[in-house]
Amino acid sequence: MMDEAITAFQQHQLARKEMVDTLPDGGATIIVLTNAVGRLVREVILALRGPAVARQCQIVAVNRRCDLEKLMGLRGHVVLDPSFSDRASEDVRRAASALLYVDGQGVPRRLCAPPDAV
Repeated sequence: MMDEAITAFQQHQLARKEMVDTLPDGGATIIVLTNAVGRLVREVILALRGPAVARQCQIVAVNRRCDLEKLMGLRGHVVLDPSFSDRASEDVRRAASALLYVDGQGVPRRLCAPPDAV
């Protein structure tokens, strides 16, 4: 059991590093599961990409449907942290995905629909 937990942790760390490495220089909105994970992600961005990219990134914790309102009106590149993709409830993941679309260049962007419309 411990080996599986370590492996899952290592997989999240590798996925998070890849996510941070591929952030655009102009920043992005990063959806995480909790504020604690958000602080960790901010530290990883600072360490790997520096303060200029970190300042351009907005980190939003979403772990309940009502938290989706934090995404309303925001624009730009959107990234789902592995913590959100793997651990958010299916209902919240589905509702968040419904607010995102991929533009013609393959970049996830946010729609401005209220969560109740999802």
